[in-house]
Amino acid sequence: MKCQKCHEKATFHITEIIKGEPVEIHLCEYHAHEYLMEANTESPALANAAASLAKQMSHHLAMDKAAEKMNQTDVIVCPVCGVAYYEFRNVGRLGCANDYQHFADQLLPLIQQMQGATQHVGRRPSYSGERSRMMTAKYGLRRQMAEAVAEENYELASELRDKIKEIDSKSQN
Repeated sequence: MKCQKCHEKATFHITEIIKGEPVEIHLCEYHAHEYLMEANTESPALANAAASLAKQMSHHLAMDKAAEKMNQTDVIVCPVCGVAYYEFRNVGRLGCANDYQHFADQLLPLIQQMQGATQHVGRRPSYSGERSRMMTAKYGLRRQMAEAVAEENYELASELRDKIKEIDSKSQN
């Protein structure tokens, strides 16, 4: 539905009672704000209603912007392990160590909020960089194996399983 004052999409639908009859008004964000400001100057009773509606309008717009931003970040996928940010949001786990760099813009505010800092100050893992690379490769192989099983390509899935076992045996040495 279009705004009654311009060609933009109507995002606010206001029903007013004029002389006992309901009248619907369909306005875009700009014209709804303008309409509410006009009501503000006409009477004190309308001013309170307009203020309440303006507050609801700003909350509605903030929610729309947040949802839009979330939809944009949900499609980001790690090139190493294939985990999408959407999966992280739903499951709460990352796929590999590279996800921290790949999702840095989204993760740093979360880490800051949860931990109070974004700089690590605790203990470090005892294993080497080579083991870390093997673990990353293992995560990627696991994802590929799950996809192969989903596609019913069991031959490829068994080859990937064998590679994962090989990595496991190397990492235990």
